[in-house]
Amino acid sequence: MPLTVSDLLGEIRLASGAQNSRSEISDMSIITQALEYFNTMSPWRSMVRPEVSLSLTANQDYIVLPEDTRDVLALHYDQGLINWFKWTDPARLTEFRAADDDDQDFSGGYYGAVEYREPATGGRPVMAVSLYPRPATTQADVFRMRYRAKLMPRGTGSNPDTQYLYVTDELSPLVRRLVRLYAEAYYHRDGADLEVRLEALEQSSFLMRMKDMDGALQPEMGVLEGGAADVVRLDTGWWDNSVSDPA
Repeated sequence: MPLTVSDLLGEIRLASGAQNSRSEISDMSIITQALEYFNTMSPWRSMVRPEVSLSLTANQDYIVLPEDTRDVLALHYDQGLINWFKWTDPARLTEFRAADDDDQDFSGGYYGAVEYREPATGGRPVMAVSLYPRPATTQADVFRMRYRAKLMPRGTGSNPDTQYLYVTDELSPLVRRLVRLYAEAYYHRDGADLEVRLEALEQSSFLMRMKDMDGALQPEMGVLEGGAADVVRLDTGWWDNSVSDPA
């Protein structure tokens, strides 16, 4: 059945023996920490989200990614075959910006690198794709992106118990167990044995079954990409010229 924040608060009450919340840490903080650990445990295939569109903002050299982005799996230009997007590393992006080259090598597309940026309005850093060249105009739905999400405690405002967490029913038992584990460590051992509890879970058959189930969502991944085996050579002969006999 769908998992809610209220369900996880119930797991904390169960693990704590129905004690009142501790003054040193809130129950929502315990849930957030457990979910953050869940996000690190595996590249969960069931956490891959449908495609989203990304837009350009005039004179802003980056695109803020969805808040729940964990891994960018694919990002492509969505406006014709002649336009392009190419990944590069942050150092190379800095080199491009320093040279400020506008020749044909940079026409029709963008170079990008994932990095964290501080919003202009301040606040915590956000994941973004930094771009070169800097967009001159605002354009909607320029890129199409596929990504793996991280699990977040939605609806943590005035009505947290009414919001569902975006996780499959099959992985819900793992999320529940993680929350109980964190709660038991904080309420009964003052957090001293948290790492020991996590290590026991990592070595358990329970977690192995969860990962096996998640990895079996799609039996066939298609043709492998990357490397020499992925190179397709088109030899049309359109520009071939006859070769003279050897002298």
